[in-house]
Amino acid sequence: ASNILKNSIKKNKFERFLIDGVTGSGKTEVYFEAVNEVIKKGNQTLILLPEISLVNSLVERVTERFGFEPYVWHSETKASKKKKIWKEIYNGNAQLIIGARSSLFLPFKNLDLIIVDEEHDISYKQQDQIIYNARDMAIARGSFENSTTVLVSATPSLESLFNAKEKKYYHLNLPNRIGSAGMPYIKTIDMRKEKMEKDSWISPSLKSAMLKTLESGEQVLLFINRRGYAPLTICKNCGDKIGCSKCDSYLVHHKNKNKLLCHQCGYTEVFLDKCKSCKTENTFLQYGPGIERLLEETNKIFPDKSVSSISSDNSKDFLKTMDSLSKGEIDIIIGTQIISKGYHLPNLTLVGVIDADIGLASSDLRASEHTFQLLQQVSGRSGRDEKEGKAFIQTYYPHHPVIHSLVKNNRDEFTEAELFMRERSELPPYGRLANITVTDTSEERLVNFNNYLKSLIPKSNRIKVFGPAPAPITKIRNRYRYKFLIKANKTLDIQKFIENWIMGIKKPNSIRLSVDIDPYNFL
Repeated sequence: ASNILKNSIKKNKFERFLIDGVTGSGKTEVYFEAVNEVIKKGNQTLILLPEISLVNSLVERVTERFGFEPYVWHSETKASKKKKIWKEIYNGNAQLIIGARSSLFLPFKNLDLIIVDEEHDISYKQQDQIIYNARDMAIARGSFENSTTVLVSATPSLESLFNAKEKKYYHLNLPNRIGSAGMPYIKTIDMRKEKMEKDSWISPSLKSAMLKTLESGEQVLLFINRRGYAPLTICKNCGDKIGCSKCDSYLVHHKNKNKLLCHQCGYTEVFLDKCKSCKTENTFLQYGPGIERLLEETNKIFPDKSVSSISSDNSKDFLKTMDSLSKGEIDIIIGTQIISKGYHLPNLTLVGVIDADIGLASSDLRASEHTFQLLQQVSGRSGRDEKEGKAFIQTYYPHHPVIHSLVKNNRDEFTEAELFMRERSELPPYGRLANITVTDTSEERLVNFNNYLKSLIPKSNRIKVFGPAPAPITKIRNRYRYKFLIKANKTLDIQKFIENWIMGIKKPNSIRLSVDIDPYNFL
């Protein structure tokens, strides 16, 4: 695989590759060989990462491998440093740049190689202001620069797998882990059969597996993709649910900070154990677990063990926590999706997924795909060295196709079934979708404008327009949101259709209209 990439670098020609390798198969080492080839030529390489939290560990690996520190570009890079980096890139002196999606727009002088690591990650899609997908933009920039462009993932997106199948991408497959490490043994825990204690989220079966792992001196990862303490707080006296005054969403209790937080707009207020509606005290019930609640329960079950947690809420302590974890100073780590990829923890041999069903309840057309990717990535954190890894998945739907394929370690079965469904429904990658979101502070004014906009839809037998309909979360930041969904055959120019429809329309100043081609967020 590395030889194929090196040969592409020597050609000075635009070529597209997909490195598709299981967790721990050496994907990074493969593309490092290509980076080395570019360095020998004196040209430039850009490595894209979906999250800032992944940058430092890759910088360490690059520095160890190549003997110099790469340039880093993301939103937390200081402005003064960005100015210097910008000049070095423009002059061609910066040979290796690691960055977030915005680094695609830097003024490279001789860009030979673009690598998109974790190419499946939805963080590559910018959802506001200028809407674009950095993965697709990387392919476009590679074509402009005549650069070798490499997508990398243990769980590639269906679009990338489809493009590899259609021979648009050269498919480099790494099906096995390096050395003696095997793939983790994955087992479901049927929560319908577990006898759960009150206010408990860790099943007896998972507790037993954790105890055996800890007694062996090995580490445990508990995964729950939900921040805070509890996602819903209800007054048992009057039934009032604590919601955000600016959004159609509930406030999440963050117990560590004693605050209620809206995960849509960022609104916060101090948590007072007194209902605003009926004025009674100590009547709140909290439903569902968040990472803080799980941490509390784990400390009660294993009081003599070192337990820590990591999420975007405490990302400032991320590097310190990961360093302690790698040194064996932490016995049990509890994390959200921030810990699901990019980390090699040789003594971590058990992963427990607390609620595998969260993602499956979404109305997003990619819900199954994203859930499969996330669960496979987090399961892959276990057993990455000589010790056997295990993953226990708590679910109420053990026979769901996503869970079933995961347990069998049969990604192809899931991919084929999902692609068949997409083809039958003419959904991406077999069709094109676009979202038009229209917002206003007045819902009445918004409805009237949407009716006007609907009357202007160009007639077409081959393009369907659904809506307008209220967005699933209709109000965010005091603005009401309605959506049109456009669906077209893959061969049709959906952008031209939208341009003919909305260009030149008259709209009130209070109305905001945004167009999202190939949408990922349907909320």
